[in-house]
Amino acid sequence: LKINGVESVFNPISDYDHAKRLLQEKIRSQNKSKINVHLINPFIEATMHFMKEGANLIIQPQKPILKPAGEYNKFQIAGKMTVESDNFKGSIIIGFQREVFEKIYAAIMGHAQSEIQNQAEVDQSAGEILNIVLGRAKAALLEKNQIQFQQSIPEILIGDEYKMHEELSAIVIPFQSAVGAFYLEIGFAL
Repeated sequence: LKINGVESVFNPISDYDHAKRLLQEKIRSQNKSKINVHLINPFIEATMHFMKEGANLIIQPQKPILKPAGEYNKFQIAGKMTVESDNFKGSIIIGFQREVFEKIYAAIMGHAQSEIQNQAEVDQSAGEILNIVLGRAKAALLEKNQIQFQQSIPEILIGDEYKMHEELSAIVIPFQSAVGAFYLEIGFAL
C-alpha cells in the first residue's frame, strides 16, 4: 500500500484493539444522536411527580450521564422493567443505596425510618415505585406522542453493592433530594 500511495486513501489500521476502540466510539456517537428526549422526559416527570405526591419529597434531576453498554451500576436496591413498543425496546431501572431508599419508603408510609419492621415489604416497594412511575410515563407517552408500550413485571434487585449489568447503552439521570441521591436509568435500543 505504501509503495503505490494507497495507504493515505484507505488509512489502514494494523492494530485490532485500536480498530475495536474506533468502532465502539463510532457506535457510541451514533447512539447519542438516537436518544429522543420525547421518550425520556415523561419518565423524569413521572419520577418527580411520584416523589412529590407520594413521598412529599422535592427532587432535582441532575445532568444526565451516558452509560456505555456493558458498564455496571452499583445499587443496593433497584427495580427493573423491560419495555417494548414498535418504536423502541429497552429497560427502565430505578436504583438506590439502601439508606436513601428506606428514608423514601418511610416518607411514603408516613412513619419514621426506625419503625420499619418488614424488610421484605420495603424491598418489594422498589418495584411498586417503578410500576407507578412507569404507569404515569406510559400515559404521558400515549397522550403526547401516541406511543404505546408493553412492560414486564418489575424485577427487584437487592444486594450489597449489587452490580447490575446492562447490555444497552443508557441515559442515567441522577436525582438529588433531602434524603440523598438515587438514579433513573433508561436504556433504549431504537
